[in-house]
Amino acid sequence: MRSCLIVTGGRLDMAFARCFLNDETFDKVIAVDAGLEAAEKLGIVPDYVVGDFDTVSDAVVEYFKRFPFIVWKHHKPEKNETDTELALYKNRVSRRHRWKVGSYAGEYPCAEGVYGAWN
Repeated sequence: MRSCLIVTGGRLDMAFARCFLNDETFDKVIAVDAGLEAAEKLGIVPDYVVGDFDTVSDAVVEYFKRFPFIVWKHHKPEKNETDTELALYKNRVSRRHRWKVGSYAGEYPCAEGVYGAWN
């Protein structure tokens, strides 16, 4: 079974995320825009980074640019999709094999925390 971790922006309880991720392994890790900052704090180096990079600091972007294997997908801020949607659709992540840490940062205010295996 292939699995994917998607780290998004928004509020995230880092202690909870560390506990949740402690014994997990993933075939693919995608950081979405400000989720790159959470990835850095969690010690995660993503395989893919997706977004328009309007909510992540330049210092964090520069930190991750030193990893030559990361695939960067930069999008214009003027778009119809959210950065998270782009991460899901452009990377063809299966609905049954993905886990997400983070929140929708206001796009869906009631949905935050850790999400798993949407069917």
